[in-house]
Amino acid sequence: MAKEKKVVASSADTVKLSRVELETVMSLLNTPLHGSDARTRNRFIELTGKEYHEIFPTRQSILEEASDKDENGKAKIENGMYAIPVDKQEATQAKIKSFLEEKIAYALDKKTKPVFVGIRAILEKHAKPMSIGEGKIYDELMSELESI
Repeated sequence: MAKEKKVVASSADTVKLSRVELETVMSLLNTPLHGSDARTRNRFIELTGKEYHEIFPTRQSILEEASDKDENGKAKIENGMYAIPVDKQEATQAKIKSFLEEKIAYALDKKTKPVFVGIRAILEKHAKPMSIGEGKIYDELMSELESI
């Protein structure tokens, strides 16, 4: 039976993560882990997987919608990229940014709270080099997780 995630109002009983934070944490967690750390990562993926797996297809859909179309009505691709007219590029990027920055609230209960606390500990323990952008997102993510 699939569990449905609910977006809830922010409170002490929730943790709010943006999709860009989810992408970053999944990237940072993509490393060999042992025992309980691997188990915690798997539980985090189970909790956030639906939203994480919606990122790529939704981003692609936004790009396809904005793209020029070929004679069959399919999105044009030039040099491996969607052919988006110059007058639509700014709005398309803004739409993608808004989607990625939207916060998703996860309810904290006796089952989920240890997972988020565990992810914070894993990220602290297994820190790896980050770009400036990743570092900024990591800082925002850790600030949210420290509030638990």
